[in-house]
Amino acid sequence: MRAFGDALKTIFKDHALVSRLGGDEFVVVLEGKEVLNPCTEEISILLSQHRELYIKQLSFSSGIAVRNGFESTEQLYQQADQ
Repeated sequence: MRAFGDALKTIFKDHALVSRLGGDEFVVVLEGKEVLNPCTEEISILLSQHRELYIKQLSFSSGIAVRNGFESTEQLYQQADQ
């Protein structure tokens, strides 16, 4: 999991905050959605590599929440988790 988190940090570099919530959950906080699209292909490659190296049955799900200025962190997490 640490290697996967480090790889996520490399993909997003200075464009995002990457954090491990616990277990196998990670959160990536972006400022501006324009950063997400270029990173999508890199994330797919990363998942494929980690599936082969570490876990044969690695799965991935993602959620997106857009802050309009008034949502709390908890509300954004719940929105992304749906």
